[in-house]
Amino acid sequence: TLSCAAQELSSINTAPKSEGLEGRANPNPNPTAPSMEDSEASSWRQVVQRRIESNTRRFARGSRHSQLAVTLNRFAGVAGQFFYPLMCQTAGSEVYLDLLDRDCLLLCRLLNTLALVLDAAKNTHVCTHMGRALLDYSWPIRLHQNSSLRQAVLISTTAVFFVVPTHVLMGEMSDNTMESKSWLEGEAALVSSACWVNRH
Repeated sequence: TLSCAAQELSSINTAPKSEGLEGRANPNPNPTAPSMEDSEASSWRQVVQRRIESNTRRFARGSRHSQLAVTLNRFAGVAGQFFYPLMCQTAGSEVYLDLLDRDCLLLCRLLNTLALVLDAAKNTHVCTHMGRALLDYSWPIRLHQNSSLRQAVLISTTAVFFVVPTHVLMGEMSDNTMESKSWLEGEAALVSSACWVNRH
């Protein structure tokens, strides 16, 4: 599916570089203990010190943090080709589909897929425009009577807040952000009220 392909392309493969020798024991340069003749010629403190050094394993110190070889997000260059055609195809489907009534489950699946594609495009140069487009696309149906469709709008709105950078949400998208925040708070209050009623 498109969402699986988007997630696979956006996955970042990391491979630690084999730098540093931390944790690797060096061979002991002098593994043999001092002989009895040496102990007779030296004081007892020197003998003890030699024995300690002969049985001590020393470790070479490398870099404290292993460096990671990071590959680029392969999905960045094709994210728009996954995302925008899904929206455009539904624009002329009114003759065949009734997405707001009979075929609303298809619209739910579409919104969930768009949210996954947007999440795969996180930290790319197109994520801001895609997030704004998804918010505008789902906003008119946030008050739909179908609970599954409202949940799909909730998922897509949450994806926008997670993916779009904070300075964009609070800057050029501040109006949409405040409206979405108010709606999310209202939905949370409704869920809390429903849970309280079910308990009592």
